[in-house]
Amino acid sequence: MPEVPEMAGEDIYRLRHWAKAKLDEAGDIPRVAVEARMGHELPGVEGTYSEVTVAMEERIVEYLQGVWEKEVVGTGLWTPPFPMALPDDLANAASPLVSGLPVLEYE
Repeated sequence: MPEVPEMAGEDIYRLRHWAKAKLDEAGDIPRVAVEARMGHELPGVEGTYSEVTVAMEERIVEYLQGVWEKEVVGTGLWTPPFPMALPDDLANAASPLVSGLPVLEYE
């Protein structure tokens, strides 16, 4: 079993709370949707009668994607690994479904 880095749990915790802060900044995303995204339930009447809709979830995804692209990718904090450069020799390149490792032959 691979080892989990010591900070992995803390990084996830910080990422969740970063997303919560960003959603609170948006201002146009209903509180019930933000809290549901965090795994929380609203107390009282608001929690009983409120419901998260697909449109609310789509708005959250749209907003967080925009924030990610602007604040993380746009500032160079993270560079996506794709698109990858094509092999120089496409005729001899391995199929994308094959690892390129030698094939073991059984007798």
